[in-house]
Amino acid sequence: MPTVLNAVVCAVLCFTMWTFVSCTVFTAMSHLEESVKIEIKLVDVLREYISTEERRLGELKRFSEVSTKATDAAFKNTDDFLANPVNGFLLIKRLHVNWRNIVNGSSKAANRNYEDLLSKLSKYREHIPNDMDLQGAARALLRLQDVYNVDTQEFIDGSIKGYNTTPLAGEDCFDLGRAAYLVDDHYHADIWLRAALQQLKKESEERNVDTDQKVAKTLDYLAFSHYRAGNLRKALNLSRELLKQEPTNPRVLKNIKNYEREIERKELETLEVLEDTENMSRPPSSYLANREQYEALCRGERESPLTPVEIRELKCHYVTNGNGMLILQPAKQEVVNYDPRVVVYHDVISDKEISQIITLAKPRLHRSLVVDHATKGASNADYRISSSGWLEDHHTPLGPKLARRVSYITGLSTLSGPADRHAESWQIVNYGLGGQYEPHFDHSVDDSRLDVHLPGSRNRIATWMFYLSEVKAGGYTVFPEANCFVPPVKNGAVFWYNLRPSGESDALTRHAGCPVLIGSKWVANKWIHEKGNEFNRLCGLHRDEI
Repeated sequence: MPTVLNAVVCAVLCFTMWTFVSCTVFTAMSHLEESVKIEIKLVDVLREYISTEERRLGELKRFSEVSTKATDAAFKNTDDFLANPVNGFLLIKRLHVNWRNIVNGSSKAANRNYEDLLSKLSKYREHIPNDMDLQGAARALLRLQDVYNVDTQEFIDGSIKGYNTTPLAGEDCFDLGRAAYLVDDHYHADIWLRAALQQLKKESEERNVDTDQKVAKTLDYLAFSHYRAGNLRKALNLSRELLKQEPTNPRVLKNIKNYEREIERKELETLEVLEDTENMSRPPSSYLANREQYEALCRGERESPLTPVEIRELKCHYVTNGNGMLILQPAKQEVVNYDPRVVVYHDVISDKEISQIITLAKPRLHRSLVVDHATKGASNADYRISSSGWLEDHHTPLGPKLARRVSYITGLSTLSGPADRHAESWQIVNYGLGGQYEPHFDHSVDDSRLDVHLPGSRNRIATWMFYLSEVKAGGYTVFPEANCFVPPVKNGAVFWYNLRPSGESDALTRHAGCPVLIGSKWVANKWIHEKGNEFNRLCGLHRDEI
């Protein structure tokens, strides 16, 4: 007869062995919101199961009390007890009928309750995050740690840059280290597995719990991580420490011998003593040449101060662009960068409009893809963590209405109907855990492929992006080559030209959406094409005009 604990453990094991349909929950906060609702339902199911089991165990407890009372009386004086024929009859009845009924009945009830638990849990199977989600969530924390210089202890203590979060236990630190280890990120594996050892030791001392097995497992991963990173002496020392925990572990003994032989061989080859490397250095990015500058801008730090000329150009205006629709309510324009000219428009979309857009977009969200230049197809990428969906004109009258507003402010045609294609439909994006889009161009920089949308649409001349949510920390839009950053301002929008007036690509418009540290970031993008705007933005007199 399974106990409550065994049944719950079995249910959880069955639950985790399912083939999950869900994926990329970590790529959008809106997906995580659904996960919160799912966990609330799962807790309700578990509480119902526990309540049912408590009633079953209550019946067992009452039978135990009756039996104990009878056996106590019999134990005091067995002869006198059995001299009473009623006692003899009740003893036989209990042993033959009651014990059999209680054992069989309770066992059937336990199995029935367990099956009911599994049946109810299975309803939510397809909504449960999978291994990809767990890996993505772990790597999101590692990304935030790097970009925003978050100390490991801040995560552990539950206070990130002044924002309160849930503290991390030793086991949580281990999971983060293991996630890094699985993708050969030995720099972060070292940081978090060492943190796990410290935290497990602290938990053992403060709460008097046995953490020996977890410590051994952590040492095992840490040692092999250092071995794979080429730190043989460190791997050997950690393995010797692990051997103290598990003196007869044959695999550890074998590893130690292998490490010793390999160290001896390398020292003979190089005639140098291999040292124990205490800490690893963060490896360079394989695809981001100016990573430090990019990450500094994400933190609101410029590589160099603005020049006096740049400062003079950074002004705020009320603008109408000569459009009669803006005379009574001019657009509030803030110039945040001179070259390329990047401007922020404040209060250009209402809370009501934002709510409508997000409500319409949520069911259309899918993980954002990037173009694979080798295959010309679309694929997932760690440098773009978000979910996006498209709002066509026929989905809501609000789409064309907002497009007209953009047209009034910018002076560009934003018609996106099949006959026009002067702009693309609204792309709604929700960033997930540590959501980001590392430096990229919105337009094509390939002269052989200038029709980025449909044949004849030509290149993306400009980008307009509404900020639809308030982000507490992080989530800046940054332009590394221009030394510019733009904090997301709810109800506002950012606008820039991707092409010079000459029609040539503007290399300074390479930009990024920085990881979201605290909060949920929603944006709405409108990419405007050269087609239909040939006479709305005229060429300058000089090729290098901005």
